[in-house]
Amino acid sequence: MDTFQAMFWDTKVYLNKKHQYLNNEILVHYLNLDSDELAQIYDDLRYAINRISLTSFLSKREAAQDYGGWVQSTQKMLNRIDAIYLLLPPYSDCKDERKDYGEQLYKCLNRHSDLFENGLDERETLWYPDNNEYGYLSYDEKGRETFFITHFDPTPMLEMWENKANLDDLQEDITAANDDIRNSVTPYLYLLEDLLRVKFVYAKLLDEFLHIRHAFLDEHEVAEQFEKYLLTEKVASKDYKRLGTAEPQAVSNEVFRAENGKPILCGSYTFDRLGAFLYMDFFRGITNNYIPKKCGNCGKWFLLPFGKYSDYCDNPLPRDSSKTCRDVSARKKYDEKCKTDPVWLTYNRAYKAHYARYMKKKMTNVEFEKWGTYAIELREKMLANELQFKDYETRIKE
Repeated sequence: MDTFQAMFWDTKVYLNKKHQYLNNEILVHYLNLDSDELAQIYDDLRYAINRISLTSFLSKREAAQDYGGWVQSTQKMLNRIDAIYLLLPPYSDCKDERKDYGEQLYKCLNRHSDLFENGLDERETLWYPDNNEYGYLSYDEKGRETFFITHFDPTPMLEMWENKANLDDLQEDITAANDDIRNSVTPYLYLLEDLLRVKFVYAKLLDEFLHIRHAFLDEHEVAEQFEKYLLTEKVASKDYKRLGTAEPQAVSNEVFRAENGKPILCGSYTFDRLGAFLYMDFFRGITNNYIPKKCGNCGKWFLLPFGKYSDYCDNPLPRDSSKTCRDVSARKKYDEKCKTDPVWLTYNRAYKAHYARYMKKKMTNVEFEKWGTYAIELREKMLANELQFKDYETRIKE
């Protein structure tokens, strides 16, 4: 995976000195991923590494019939992961256009093609241009024509092993190939662990511990809730169900000039793991009260900025883009209060009665607005138990 630089200042994050985000804004993208799919890919990929590792214990039947299929299914999994993470920050902002992305496993095995095919002539006879079954012609950086294999049969390796020819060299080649395979696939496993940690750690910590009373917690409450969360990690069965720590590759302090041109002193970090970045950004966001929240209406995660707590997001509704979850849910919440809470029910009835007077021109606009302010004050006093209900009911009708 790509390395990237993140500079932190106040509530902002600057990626590679170009792209600006708020604390935990990037985490929201990952909270909204389909974690069930990621968990399945993770389990399948861990199993796949063992299947595509080269060994003398492979039978010729497995080599000829199964190995190529294992490689292709593994490459499809890697392609699927590429399709997810390369579209999301920080990678979507930091992707190096000069780097050759995609088909990492195929490229790895092509570097060890002598273990699979005996020379270019044989490879050309196996090439089917119509269905691209075995490979295709390509050109290297010097413009030389090469054959890129996409179907792999390790039978030649097994035959060399059976013939006891240059076993030391052969074992060295197999070990190098297996190391290369693991080095190509393992970064994807690390990435998946970081993505799954978003579901099993960050979502849990936020939903069950930091949003306990539908309001921002103070620093002492946050500390108490974090202590309670850590107790749950003692029974976590897998590493990605634990929080972990931030391990940036490099740490420094830099003067950076943002869009307004004014210099700011930032903490600068170089990351080679998404998880390390999310960890650092997450706790800065908690400190600054920039925390993700799951919408009580649509179920998607959104970012709560300091001082603006809400249970609902501002995303437009699928059927009516002029309204948001917050609009609809606020009305629904109001209606529910008016049905079950006598204070709100009395207020709503009085409002409707006075609004009808206003519409019939029995009240002026100024009189209606004055009554509205007065009614809200009465309602708030009643909710604070500063009035008797009968007194409230009588005065609000005036």
